[in-house]
Amino acid sequence: MEGKQPTHSEEIDLASLFRPVTQFFRPIFDRIGRHFAALRANIFLFIGLFLLISALGYCLRYVIPRAYETEGVFASRYLPVKYCQLIAEDLDDHVGEPVLSEELHIGGDVAENITRIRLIPVTDLIDSRDSSIQSFVLRLHLKKMDDVDSIQRGLIEYFDNNEYTLRREEDKRNSMLALRTNVTAKIASLDSLTQIVNSSVIPRSTGQGIILGQPVDPVNVYKAQDSFYIQKVNIETELAHINNIETVHSFLKFSEPNYPHIRMLILIALGAGLLLAFFLTPALGRKP
Repeated sequence: MEGKQPTHSEEIDLASLFRPVTQFFRPIFDRIGRHFAALRANIFLFIGLFLLISALGYCLRYVIPRAYETEGVFASRYLPVKYCQLIAEDLDDHVGEPVLSEELHIGGDVAENITRIRLIPVTDLIDSRDSSIQSFVLRLHLKKMDDVDSIQRGLIEYFDNNEYTLRREEDKRNSMLALRTNVTAKIASLDSLTQIVNSSVIPRSTGQGIILGQPVDPVNVYKAQDSFYIQKVNIETELAHINNIETVHSFLKFSEPNYPHIRMLILIALGAGLLLAFFLTPALGRKP
């Protein structure tokens, strides 16, 4: 059969297909292999560098100035917590400057005691029916704990004296006072109605009575009176806590410096020692 061409089965050579990929990554794998070979050949140098660098990192605890880190929990009624965070960041940018003393209305020596101000938003910390109340944590780094009360008062007044806060607080106060006046007038009218009911009701067998020819239930009058009294008490409570910033938990006072955190410093020192020893050993040690 001379006119027929021979047929050949086509096979896919996977090695030739992936050869460009393996050729691309081969130098990388070779370099990694040489690196680990150098580590094995200089294992004692690796351990020595790791211990030396970790020890030097741990010794930073004697170099970094010791300070006090304290936290307080606060709640804001009118200012969004993100805006409070921006205010705190602005204060932190002016730490160590005379303007911080002016903004917080504290003495210059008290302001110099502050080394850092940080605000951390906190959600679902306060179980309140008022969804506008937002809570946050203020974290301070202080050189000493003597003036922490003055600093807390200055921070609260700084947040409370915000222009937006003062406007919202005044609007809230005016609305609550108007509502209190309305409720007080209703209570006074119910007091007069109660006297009329008590003196003019005619008992009936149904448990109600008749006043001016109409049936009336004295219990409903007393229930309405109690309801208005409860509203008045709630209004008085709102007026007593109308300030923007509420202190949930004051700044803690420590007798000994608690910053920097020794445990965190140890972990950082060990991590830095391991990383630097991993890269320095092949460069400083002998070639395998």
